[in-house]
Amino acid sequence: MIDGRMRQKHDIDQAIGNSPTGLQPEELTLELSPDLAAALDRFIEREHPEMTRSEAMAAAFREWATARGLVASADDGLRPEELNASNDG
Repeated sequence: MIDGRMRQKHDIDQAIGNSPTGLQPEELTLELSPDLAAALDRFIEREHPEMTRSEAMAAAFREWATARGLVASADDGLRPEELNASNDG
């Protein structure tokens, strides 16, 4: 059974796309206008009070990119162009 703290960490990892494969995330520096920084803080306060700004930004961007088909959602599996004989199961 997963306790509350482990569940929270698991939920954050899924939201920001942390992979159990051991791939290291890219580090980016981002400057936001005051209105966007305030929006990010409201997003954290209202929806994910357990997240840091970095985690919330990654979660919001993942949601945006997934909605536009730029990255596969966790349920999508491989895209057709990623299929090959080695992963044909």
